[in-house]
Amino acid sequence: MEYKALLESLGIQTRLGKCSLSVAYEHINEQRAQSYEEEFAALAGFEQSPMLKWIKTMHSKNTLSEEGMVIVEILTEMYKKLDKLERLLTHKEENLLPLAREGRLAFVGHNALCLGAGQSFGEIGGRIYARVFVPLFPERIVGIFAKVLHPQIAQIEHIHIKNRTYFDTFVAECERSMILDAKSLKE
Repeated sequence: MEYKALLESLGIQTRLGKCSLSVAYEHINEQRAQSYEEEFAALAGFEQSPMLKWIKTMHSKNTLSEEGMVIVEILTEMYKKLDKLERLLTHKEENLLPLAREGRLAFVGHNALCLGAGQSFGEIGGRIYARVFVPLFPERIVGIFAKVLHPQIAQIEHIHIKNRTYFDTFVAECERSMILDAKSLKE
């Protein structure tokens, strides 16, 4: 399937990046609307731990050099991983909503999610809540509200401002990888 042409026929102008991302999603159920909103906000509130608040304060005061910030970011990620291991060992899992469907994204755009062949977002015109694991540093789970335009394409309607730049960076990295792959095949 030619996703770029299909997106243009649906009125979406975006760059696309090839990927293989896990996505969990479900059609928005009005009884669970509040739960979706709460999880969406919680996923965007990734810097709520005291340690991460302190780092943000240090960064805003410019008390750390650029190299120091990189080291602190790496230590922060190690702290998060240790915290995650502790929660796993003590059976205190993250409280993520169980979503009805799971799939793999074949392409992502700045405003679009594209499922791979043989998968479907469901009814055209419906709205979905999706959760995508984005493997950039630092790793993050991003909550997204989207509208289904085609069985395999959903247009992003709402992504938290704290996650927008992060997600757009990931899309650009996917696109960049596609360009480099195409160049290496020509050589």
